[in-house]
Amino acid sequence: NHSQPPPPQHTHNKQQTPLSLSPRVVLIEPNVHLFKKLQKTVANSKTPVFLFQGTLSEYIDMHGQQRFDFVVSTLVMCSVDSLQRNLDLVKKILAPKGSFVFIEHVMDNGSDSRRLWVQKTLEPLWHGMSGCHLTRNTAHAILTQFGTADIEPFEHGPAPWLVRPHIRGIAVVA
Repeated sequence: NHSQPPPPQHTHNKQQTPLSLSPRVVLIEPNVHLFKKLQKTVANSKTPVFLFQGTLSEYIDMHGQQRFDFVVSTLVMCSVDSLQRNLDLVKKILAPKGSFVFIEHVMDNGSDSRRLWVQKTLEPLWHGMSGCHLTRNTAHAILTQFGTADIEPFEHGPAPWLVRPHIRGIAVVA
């Protein structure tokens, strides 16, 4: 059977349900402004997409615990309320042998003591203004949650000096 997949579906809020759509891609974005940009980005997608404006926890509460082969996180773990809770949820929704693929900005690892000092000093103000934590040790949290992970630290040059330290990698559910 070579039937065409259903056309892309886009939701605008938490009230719409994707259960009958069987999407191939679920995108979850808690930030309303970034969600609007995401809607524009996927508007012409040939892959069925379900957009959810809310948190991972809210998505699971509303749509049940689905299993996914991949969870991709890009610059999200700095702004979630509880890093550990979100990593627990990521691991919970991954299928056996499922992969958590991530790229996150992180606390300086000590390579630039001035930057680490500035990050620690500005953390309360930065978090209050943006919701982002400058001093999270995300690599350690991922390793603790998954037991092992392939994590590569790098400096993301285009980013402002304060948030240039990044990690990218993959953690696989055993």
